[in-house]
Amino acid sequence: MSNTQNMLLKVRFYIISLWRLFFLVTICTIKIPCLQSTIPIHDKIMLLLETNIFPTITIILCILCFVLVSITEFAWKGSCNPPYTIKAI
Repeated sequence: MSNTQNMLLKVRFYIISLWRLFFLVTICTIKIPCLQSTIPIHDKIMLLLETNIFPTITIILCILCFVLVSITEFAWKGSCNPPYTIKAI
């Protein structure tokens, strides 16, 4: 395994380990504005995204974490033990 692949694997595991933090930050920082029923749905969604830029980014990072988990599970499917050991960060 090359040094670059080893570093990418470490970064992947680091991002995966932070998904709970991203989720909690989303819950703590989200602000739902008072939306009137006369406003079109597109404007409601845009208003929600404009008022919650940071929670939107953390939701995207949570989705990225789940994608990385599924890619890792697919790559290691069928192996009894993970084929890599991280010895140092």
